[in-house]
This record gives sequence, structure tokens and C-alpha cells, in this order.
Amino acid sequence: MHTLLPSEKIASALLCAIFSVNVLPALAAESTAESTAATTSTQVATPASSVSAPAAESVANPVASSADPATAASEEAAPKIMWKPGQSLETSTDTEDIVATYDIDLARRQVAAYGDSPEASFILAIALTRTSRVEEALKEVQRARRLAESKGGPAYFDKMIASYEKMLVSYPKDNQVRYGLAWAYYMKAYLLGRHSRKVAAWKAGAAAQAQALANGTTSGAATGATKSGTSGKDIGKALSSGNIAAIAGSVASMVMGQGNPGDLPHIPTALEKVDPADIPQIKGFYDKALSQIDEILKTEPNDIWSVVYSAHLKAEYTGNLEGSMKVWRHVAANNPNNPAPFFFLGEGYLKQGNLKESINHVSKAIALRALGN
Repeated sequence: MHTLLPSEKIASALLCAIFSVNVLPALAAESTAESTAATTSTQVATPASSVSAPAAESVANPVASSADPATAASEEAAPKIMWKPGQSLETSTDTEDIVATYDIDLARRQVAAYGDSPEASFILAIALTRTSRVEEALKEVQRARRLAESKGGPAYFDKMIASYEKMLVSYPKDNQVRYGLAWAYYMKAYLLGRHSRKVAAWKAGAAAQAQALANGTTSGAATGATKSGTSGKDIGKALSSGNIAAIAGSVASMVMGQGNPGDLPHIPTALEKVDPADIPQIKGFYDKALSQIDEILKTEPNDIWSVVYSAHLKAEYTGNLEGSMKVWRHVAANNPNNPAPFFFLGEGYLKQGNLKESINHVSKAIALRALGN
């Protein structure tokens, strides 16, 4: 592995600072919330149920949210996301009508007005994915997921999906509707996976406790000595947590000579550590999301935003980061003034443990955006 010069080490610190300012607060909160919920769920004595059926998300599940009477009442008079004059997308927000738009300023005003609305955050996230502000877009996607999770979890996006699907029947050639539907499918898939991992962790914890009781021991009593230094396995754990701060720290530790550079990190997939019973449903929604973007690209093959974000979703879904890196390199080569593929490449190289190339590409993206691109 390349040994960084002092100037490059300084640059690596700047890179970490960039990620810390733009992405880490959302990632850290999301990662902490998931690990806390998983830990808490292992202490519950009620059997965990699968999320493969809609009813299973709210019944006898150690990590499911209970129904809120106030929320149920608000859904009776559901406000709407306005799409076109005379047409609307019915949703289950607690807000007044929210406009589905690619206009960043309008989307921001809606978020400011309805700060706890998952729909407002979702629309802003989609609008941001149509710009070079990749880190802002991903941060808003994470925020929309957290808000939705607090208001119903995976089932929250069901009505939104149904509304987009209905609109697509009326406007089959409207790629803006199709793009929104793709992201709604993705949000559903992500939250299903997140929920399922909590259930799987609960089941594993319950099984371990039962085995410990049968053996007359207490679970979690054995601890091993921690070796100094950082390896690819440590980076793999950081990648699994989704916390770029941990990723950057692990990579930096390896680069500074405190780890084993020959031990490459494992890139996790969206289906890892989920309850096996839930895999078909989670896989189905990821496939639907990518299928909708593929349909967009059939009629708009030069839609850069659909290309780069499709690659992003595929990397998360399959763990095939290198396949997505090839897509981003191709887009960067053909669109050298667009910062987006360089941002994605920077994040990809960071996950692969190549800090030097990560710095180069993120720096390139920042420089291009400073020029107004």
C-alpha cells in the first residue's frame, strides 16, 4: 500500500473533516439508534416475528412501533403531495399539502415548515439527488429514513408507494414520478432490512441466553484480549455500522502503519445479518427500485443522476462496490466537470481502504463544485 507523505496525511485529516461536517452527524445517529435498539431487543422475552407480512411489523415484535391513535386519526383526513395541476399524491403526513418537486429552494422551505415530516424530507432528498450535492443528498436520505422509522417503520412507505404507483398508471412516461417511486421502493427496502436485522439480533440474543441457562452459565461473560492495531476486519466492522467516522479512523490507522494492509475490508450487503425469512421481501423492493431506474435510463440514457445513484444503490444492495466504481469512473471520464461521480468515487475508495485516491477524488469534486458545477 502507498505510504502517505506528511502533506498527504494532513490531507487525509481534511478529508475526514469534510465527511464529519457533511455526513457523519446523520450516519452516527442512525448507527447508534440501530445498535441501541438491537441491544435493547435482546432483553425482551416476547418471541420476535418476521416482517415478511405487513401485520407482522406491528404485532409481537420486540422492535416494532406500536400504533398511535393520534396518527391513525390523522390518516383519516390524509393531506396530499401535489404532483400536477388537478392531480395529487395522497400520503399519510400530518402536514398540509406538500409539493413534490425538484426545486431545491421550494423543497427546503417545505422542510423548514414541516420539520418532522418524512415526506418533506424525502422530497428534499430526491431533489438533492438531481444535483452535485451528493453528501447533502445522502444525509437527507438518512434523515427521511429516521423520521419514517419513528412514525411507523417499514410500513410507513406503503401508502406513498401506492400513490406513486397509481400516478405512474396515469403518467407512464413521466420519469419524475418513476424516479420518486424508485426511491420510495428503496426506502421501504432499507427500513425492512434495518428492522429485520434487529429481529435477527434479538433472536440470536434470545438463543444465546437460552443456551447459557441450559449450560448453567451467563451469556457474554467471556471476553478476549484485544490486539493492538487495525486490520481489514476492523474496517469491515466499521463498514457494517455505516459510520464513516469509524471507516475513516480504521483506514487512517492502517495507513499510519498501525494495522495490516494485506487484510482487505469486507463490503457488506443489504441482506447480511437479516432474518432469512425476510430476504425475499427485502430483495424484492431493492429489485423494484433498480428496475424503475433502469426504465428511466431506457428513455433517458444520459440521465447522469439516475446512473450514479443506481450504482450507489447497487453497491449497497449487493456489496459489489467495484462494479459501481467502474460505473462512476465511466461517468467521470465522460462528464469531467460534474462533481457527483468524483464524490462517489472518493467514498468508494475510502471504503476500499485507498485513502490516497479517496483524497484525490473528493478534492476534485470539491474543486469542481467551487467553480459552480
